[in-house]
Amino acid sequence: MDVGALVLERVRLEDRAALEALFDDYLRELASHRDVAVGATDARSHPYLPLYWAEPGRHPFFIVDEGRRSGFAMVREVPSEAVVQMAEFFLAPGVRRRGLGRQAVAEIWRRLPGDWQLQVHVRNEAGIVRHGGERESGESAAQRESREQPREGVQGRDLLRVRE
Repeated sequence: MDVGALVLERVRLEDRAALEALFDDYLRELASHRDVAVGATDARSHPYLPLYWAEPGRHPFFIVDEGRRSGFAMVREVPSEAVVQMAEFFLAPGVRRRGLGRQAVAEIWRRLPGDWQLQVHVRNEAGIVRHGGERESGESAAQRESREQPREGVQGRDLLRVRE
């Protein structure tokens, strides 16, 4: 793991344009995992993005590596389900596979302890394997979504849900 000094920086409203640029990259990549376009296709049309500066319990973070904003994490607390969700997570392709994402998630979990929920797109094979998911022949999407998998070293439980 070649990880420099990671900084997790809260995204301020005045930095929204920089977040939107990264978010557009994220949505383009996400679209490549789908046969049919679903949901927002750019940051400006994403219905939940403005809520990160309007609702309590929402936490937008830049992932900063070597002084460069290299990704983001959008976290939301869901009191009705008693969990914290990693709603969106993105690292630019050029900084992946160096442990930066793992380090960022560990820092987020440190800052926001509790029971966590993580959803990984069904076609994101690397993400599913990395986060402890597995493919089982004959398993339905509903069964995959309801499967809970405990994580070591995390306070509470970490739920992995594979989403279509």
